[in-house]
Amino acid sequence: MDPYVAMDHFFQCKNLVDFRKAIDDFFHSACAGTCTLEQEPVDALFLYELLEKMLELAYILTGQKDNELLYERRPLKQPVAEMDVIDRLGLLKFHYEKRYVHIGSWDYFPRQLTPEELMDPYLVFKSLFELHALPEWRDELKMCLESAISRQSVYESMGDESNVYMTSILVKKLVEAFFVLYTARPAKEEEYAQYKLQEEKQIAAEISEEG
Repeated sequence: MDPYVAMDHFFQCKNLVDFRKAIDDFFHSACAGTCTLEQEPVDALFLYELLEKMLELAYILTGQKDNELLYERRPLKQPVAEMDVIDRLGLLKFHYEKRYVHIGSWDYFPRQLTPEELMDPYLVFKSLFELHALPEWRDELKMCLESAISRQSVYESMGDESNVYMTSILVKKLVEAFFVLYTARPAKEEEYAQYKLQEEKQIAAEISEEG
């Protein structure tokens, strides 16, 4: 199994901006007590299926041993070095501007992730399954879907004690973690390193000409 094939499918279906918009719409309608979906119900079903697949892949990856992971997990510096975060954001910017020229910098910024999660997205997967087991995540998503496309609020099935807003934030963290993992894979890191090297050479040549 190549997890990057699944990730490629996720982000071929929706880019990061579209995921965020669809997730907000999905959970807003689930809580409203009436169907307020801006997307078509079939699109809400498709989103639910994508998120369920993401959860399943995250569960598989979380259960792997360190030497079976997609990439070598580098020990996190404590605190996380600012330059490492800046370099990681530069890689995301390079990837996103290359594919989606019409999207601004804030749109591809993984705003739900902590610096530690940005550098090691597996931390997100670990925290998700410390909070709920996979079957519980499936059940909660299914209840949200049923409420989003009906006139029943999800709080009627989950109870007033549930925190659907926090669930929506955690789902966004899941998507952003996969986006970072997908974008920061070794092939992309190498491509970005070559780009930076060429950029540095160009700057050095311009300085030399001015001198």
